[in-house]
Amino acid sequence: MFSERLKQARMSHGLSQSAFAAKLGVTKGLVDMWEAGHKEPNYHTLRKIAKTLGCSIDWLLQNA
Repeated sequence: MFSERLKQARMSHGLSQSAFAAKLGVTKGLVDMWEAGHKEPNYHTLRKIAKTLGCSIDWLLQNA
């Protein structure tokens, strides 16, 4: 699930939600909603997430 993969990747890079949000140019609240599964990013933001975390979009979206 995207929310779990996102949190796993963010934490493996030692990034807090605030630091990760700052890198992406979004709010900490939005990152929290992604990780809670309440929202999903658009494709442009998903590309930025994958690039920031050094992973593929496919990996982020595949079911664990």
